[in-house]
Amino acid sequence: MLADLNPGQREAALALVGPVRILAGPGTGKTRTITHRIAYGVRTGVYDPDRVLALTFTN
Repeated sequence: MLADLNPGQREAALALVGPVRILAGPGTGKTRTITHRIAYGVRTGVYDPDRVLALTFTN
């Protein structure tokens, strides 16, 4: 599931406890990373899918 992420993205996706802040430019995979983190957390049973909320901000 995480094989298609680069090492930095994979590190963020594997950090399943606590908040993660990703500072990167447009098109660098921030949304992809957070969606993989959520999917991985749900798949491994760390996250309850009924209790997940993801927010992103844009101008």
